[in-house]
Amino acid sequence: VADFDVTTNDAGNPVVCTNAVDPSPWGTPTCDWDTTNHADGPIDLTIVVYDQAGNASTPFVVSTIVDNGDPTLVFNSFVEGAGGQYQHANAASKTMYFNPLNNGTFILNMDANDAGSGINRVEFPALGANWAPLVMTPDSSGPNPYAMSYSFTTGAATVSGATATAFDNVANTDTETFNVVAD
Repeated sequence: VADFDVTTNDAGNPVVCTNAVDPSPWGTPTCDWDTTNHADGPIDLTIVVYDQAGNASTPFVVSTIVDNGDPTLVFNSFVEGAGGQYQHANAASKTMYFNPLNNGTFILNMDANDAGSGINRVEFPALGANWAPLVMTPDSSGPNPYAMSYSFTTGAATVSGATATAFDNVANTDTETFNVVAD
């Protein structure tokens, strides 16, 4: 093997790399690819290997996904559940008001999108004492909305700026905050 070329099907930026290979001893050739020059989404890489006489191999095509962009996570809604008479949702302020002297449940809905590799999961935070769930909980069910059912018991406290996090399939993230306010 004398050298190899890696190209893409991106007409605006087709060359990934052209590398000469040290003929002796055979090493592992490398090809660093700066994906920031490509739009997020599917892309084909074509690899052609050349021998010392200049003969080219049959092109080998590998499909992959470029994903340089963060996903987006936005508040969708609260849905009051049990004990609805002790709750009031304000979508504009992304706030669920609740009576801390009573018990109740509600669902928090978030919308997550990613043009590159897609959404892997949305992680919803634990809200503290007298709240369930007690630990951060992921929802990977997709598609939108991604949802978490929260419940509160007597003595639950206000949590301002609770943060949900969306992860795409290459670990890029985005966050969205919401509030639960004892009223």
